[in-house]
Amino acid sequence: LEEPKGVRCDLAVEGRPGQVCSIAWSEITFPTNDQHEVAMDRLHDLFDFPRSSSQWTPHISLAYDNPTDSVLKMQDFIAYIKRHPSLLQPRKVKAMSLWSTQGKMADWECYHRVPLGSNDEQDDQ
Repeated sequence: LEEPKGVRCDLAVEGRPGQVCSIAWSEITFPTNDQHEVAMDRLHDLFDFPRSSSQWTPHISLAYDNPTDSVLKMQDFIAYIKRHPSLLQPRKVKAMSLWSTQGKMADWECYHRVPLGSNDEQDDQ
């Protein structure tokens, strides 16, 4: 992933367009590129899941919370990033995972993790 382009603190509510669970979260967002878009097309084909017209933004989620009375606040998130500037460095994606986000966060389940890159790079994880 290239250098980050932004930060986001947001709420999702299950049932709203494009939202599959109710959650508050904070993330660092990254720009998309041609490789990312090709990978997303392949993933949607692999899982036989039609890709919507809306673009999925590459990101690293750093915090999750319940959507009601969330403690995740933008000013706190920015202060955290200022204390940990390495979070703003470009990232090399080493793996991708597929999760079920059904139920509460404690119920989430990692279905599968796929290492990316060469075997040498995987040994460094």
